[in-house]
Amino acid sequence: MDDIIQHLTVFAPLFSERVWTHAQILLVGSILAPGKRTVSSVLRVMGHSDDVHFTNFHRVLNRAQWSTLQGGRLLLGLLIRSFVPVGHPLVIGADDTVERRRGKQIRHLGCYRDAVRSSQSHVIRCFGLKWISMMLLVPLPWSDRTWALPFLTVLSLPPEKEESTTSKKSRKGQDSTAKKKKKKKIRRTQTQYAYRDAQGHKTSVDWIRQMLKQVHRWFPQRLLVLVVDGGLASISLGWTCIGMGATMVSRLRWDARLYHPPG
Repeated sequence: MDDIIQHLTVFAPLFSERVWTHAQILLVGSILAPGKRTVSSVLRVMGHSDDVHFTNFHRVLNRAQWSTLQGGRLLLGLLIRSFVPVGHPLVIGADDTVERRRGKQIRHLGCYRDAVRSSQSHVIRCFGLKWISMMLLVPLPWSDRTWALPFLTVLSLPPEKEESTTSKKSRKGQDSTAKKKKKKKIRRTQTQYAYRDAQGHKTSVDWIRQMLKQVHRWFPQRLLVLVVDGGLASISLGWTCIGMGATMVSRLRWDARLYHPPG
């Protein structure tokens, strides 16, 4: 336990003293907890299941002020020092994944293609949250496969409202109380999407471009190799890699037309 805490001290400057105490329990508990890594299971495995101030642990994730971006920078620095020798390029993988979730209280819920159950001829969609993850690809001595170690993750907002907040025709028999509740719900939903509409929608490729530029700013002296799936391969992402001197590895379409040699 003490060895784990010693490795986590590099993240202490991100938090205040009080928040850091709770954050350590959550970090260690997420490693030791079997099954789903929820706050409740973390507190149970760490012996804090009867803590009357359990809400303080939830506030580390939803209210406390700390920078996840700086946390990703510190984590990537630790991974590079541990697994990437000096002078070797940083092989970085990027991909999107959908966390299946349902419920009225979940913000930024969208309807996306289920990559696991869908086929080329039949598309199955599911409701959930879309995450864009960037990982450091490194070989480990105890495994024959290359491991993807995530260090930076962002939430991709849905392109449009998946559920209509208003109806064209009001139903008959609605009383005034139900109408007031409906108006309040509409106002909350409009506020939820207001800032997103002002900035414009970002696709998965847009997020990967921005994340790759951030990694390049963190480590400008290291060569970067980006590995993405064929669904994320795009001309804009390729030009971004060329602009920063990075190498892009991806699957190529069978009907792709090449007019110039690579490079």
